Amino acid sequence: MPAAEACRRVPDTPRTVPKVDASAVTAIPGEHDPSTLLLICDSCGQAFHGDPHPRTWEALWARAVGVGWRGHDRRVGPHSCLRCVA
Repeated sequence: MPAAEACRRVPDTPRTVPKVDASAVTAIPGEHDPSTLLLICDSCGQAFHGDPHPRTWEALWARAVGVGWRGHDRRVGPHSCLRCVA
């Protein structure tokens, strides 16, 4: 293969964010920045994003637990906000 063909730049393709079934997963991509995460309460639907917006599940869950959220430490939950835990 000629060097020119080997170095040919592939055109950028738009990045698409996969649709997430919120009833099956309670940590979903952020609305305005899909590289961030939102945690959804399985009882009332309240969303928690932490501040600044975390990009890893571990960071999001640590912040949520710090403000009173409870549940399994997995993205799929179940998770409950402080109001629903009480």
